[in-house]
Parts: sequence; C-alpha cells; structure tokens
Amino acid sequence: MTRRQFLASAPMLAAQAKPPQNIVLMVVDDLGYKDFNCYSSPTHPVPYRTPNVNELAKQSTVFNRFYAACPVCSPTRASILTGKYPTRTGITDWIPGMQPPQGAKLDTPQTKEELALDERTIAEYLKPLGFATASFGKWHLGGAGFSPTHQGFDLNVGGDQKGQPNGYLAPFTMPGLTDAPVGTELTGYLTKLANQWIDEQAKATKPFFLYMPHFGVHTPLGASKELIAQYRDEPVISATYAAMVENIDESVGSIRRQLERSRVSGNSLFIVTSDNGALLGVRGKGSTSLDPLRDQKGYLYEGGIRVPCLIHDPRNPKPSVYEDPACSIDLLPTILKWIGQAVPTSIDGTPLFGRKETPVYYWHYPHYHGAGGKPSGAIIDGDYKLIEHFETGSTELYNLKTDVGERKDLSTADPARRSSMYLKLRRWREQTNAVMPTPKTAAASLPMPAAGSEQKRRSEIARG
Repeated sequence: MTRRQFLASAPMLAAQAKPPQNIVLMVVDDLGYKDFNCYSSPTHPVPYRTPNVNELAKQSTVFNRFYAACPVCSPTRASILTGKYPTRTGITDWIPGMQPPQGAKLDTPQTKEELALDERTIAEYLKPLGFATASFGKWHLGGAGFSPTHQGFDLNVGGDQKGQPNGYLAPFTMPGLTDAPVGTELTGYLTKLANQWIDEQAKATKPFFLYMPHFGVHTPLGASKELIAQYRDEPVISATYAAMVENIDESVGSIRRQLERSRVSGNSLFIVTSDNGALLGVRGKGSTSLDPLRDQKGYLYEGGIRVPCLIHDPRNPKPSVYEDPACSIDLLPTILKWIGQAVPTSIDGTPLFGRKETPVYYWHYPHYHGAGGKPSGAIIDGDYKLIEHFETGSTELYNLKTDVGERKDLSTADPARRSSMYLKLRRWREQTNAVMPTPKTAAASLPMPAAGSEQKRRSEIARG
C-alpha cells in the first residue's frame, strides 16, 4: 500500500457508521530511530531481535520521518497527550530540568514542573465518550496532584514525578508496582498488568484507551541475566540494552496477542513510538547506534528527534511507508479523527489520515543538556531543516532527503531558503510565546534548585 492509498482511504474510514472502540498507545523511553529491526537497511543493519514489531510493521504504516516534539522526554510526553507544542504547555525541558553548566553563555528559562490541570489530555477527550482509561508506566509530568488520575485516567500504575525507575528488577518503588515479586522484570510486569486490564474492559464490553509509556529502554539499564547472556556473543554495543529492546518487542507482541484473545483486535488502533532519540552520553558512544543520524538525545539534529513510529489500523491492515514528516503533536488529532470526533482548533497537531499537505514543524529547546546539547531551535519544511543556535545566533541548513546525516550545511549555498525558513521560525516563536534564554550575567543567573548539587544533577542527565 502506497502513502497515497493510505491517505485516500481515510475519508472512507471516518465515514463508517460505527466508530472503533479501543486505542493502545505505547511510548518507549529513549528508543533510538534504528532500534527496531523493521527500520534496518543494508548499509545500517539493526542487530536487535524485534520479531513482534516486525510482524506489526507488516500490518501497519511505518513512518520513516516521525519526530518527537522535543529531544527530551517530558515535553514530548506533554505534546503526545495534548496535541500541542511544548512552548504551549510551558514544559520545554525534562522535569525538573538542569541548570546551565559551568561556562555556559546563556541563562535558560525554568521549565514548568507539571502538566497544568487545565490542559486537556487524550484521556480527557475520551473519558466523556465512555472510554475506560489507564496509564501503565512512566508519567514524568508532575507528582502529587498532577498524576495521571488527575488528567483523565481511571487507573495509574507506575506513574509519578520521576523520570526513571529505581531499577528493572523488583522490588520497585513506583506506585502500583510495589507488590511485584522480587526479581520480576519491569517491562514484562507492566505488560502483564496491562493485559489483565484489557481483558477486564473487553469482558465489560467497554471501549478503552490504554496508554503504555514504558520506562525501558531508559537508564539505569537492566534486564534478566538469562536474557542478557543471549546477547554476549552478538554484534551489539551493549548486551543489556539489546535485552531491553527485546523486552519492549515482547511487550508489543504480548499486548497484541491479548487483544486477539479478548476479541477486540479488530477494532483497536495500535500505535508505538518513542519520546526522543537514544542517549549516547557525553562521549557519544552509549549503548546503541544512531547511524546514519547525527548526534543524540538532547540535540535538535536528527539523532535527537527522529524516532520510530508505527500505526496499525485494523480497518486497513496493509503495510505502507509514510515518507513525509510527521510529529508527536499529530497523535491526539489522529486518534480523535479515527474515532469520528472533531479535532479542536486549539491544538497544534493535525490528523495523519487524509492529509492534503504536510505541515511545517517547529522545535524550541532553550536549554542545555548534560550530553552536550545547547539551546537551539529548529524548523522542518518538507525536505529542508534549519537549526538556529541561540548561543551564537548562527544557523545551519540541511536537505534531509540527500543528507540525512546533516553534514553539508547549505546556509551559504542557499541564502534565500535560509532566510525564509529563519523568518518562519521566528514568527512561530512569537505566535506561541516561546521563552528565550538570555545572556548570562552574575546578577541574572537563575537560582540553583534546592534539591542536589550541580554535579549530582549532571550525573542524572539521563533522567529526561
């Protein structure tokens, strides 16, 4: 199935009399663009075992240019749930963020430390329609008073203010998980509990929205010794990371098998994606590879924001490849359109079904990241991408169709395009009230948060 056929089928889907009932949205944490085997290529093979995702790809639309709304987690998670750019929600860094490192040229704005309760989430759109709603996994959008159950979810398992688990083998400290038997693996346990919940809703013949933001493959890396041992002789950078990717793949397969057992797979939309690119660390090695993409989590280069995404539409379960840009802000409106609901004009995203043209996408990351990323903004317009570096005011322009690795800066060769895209980016920042960093002075320096030293905070850079 071609992309054109995929788009053309949308009006027919939306026009069916009986709307579909169930949505499964799985968000993997820090999963790199090339970590699923279905994104493998002859020049950049993927060494991980992901047979369940491969099978899903045979019945789904695979997005080759899907982008997280931010190169770190909390802003992207807010964008997924609200359909809005991070500049709208005020969450522009991982919560609670980090102070500029020593020698930084800019003071950075403070990110909001929770998703405001007046922001409307996917769950809050669906709950009034009779959907049961549950979140299994990482929340990282606020603590007490701002948990999933305050944002439209009937059930919260595992979600709190923290950005990473205390470990991947029980005992766990996250809410709803403290009863896990010692040694239980986290990804599989969350999947088991989610499957039980799916079966309960199916038996009650109640439509449901399952939000499954896995903690994996975020640090601290962990998996069973038995599974790790299977990768000891494999061509992987980290056997533990490879095991974690396999656990995610097994979760995908297990959830899909449960949908079949509960006889609801035929009316369940299934989406799996990531919140940002993989973390390679300060030295850029990390536990996986993002080749041929440039850089990693914390950067606005492709390695930081281009992520995998697959959408299985049970009404049209044929494989297709979507080559145009798409973004995490588009998931909420896609879900709403899929169930036959109007898409509000107050959000930034647009449905991925039935598009007549591809939107221009924008990024605003006015922060430093512990892996080396610096305050910057970006715009993608078709094949072209412009990045603005806030410390220097300089820009870089790339043609992603011919230069996916972002090696050949076209700013000098194509000044007209550079100027046009730069003006669009500036206008968008004005329209969304994006807060910019300011030149650093002793008097203007932001106060250090009460919790922990800068050294401690930088040692925890992966939490976002």
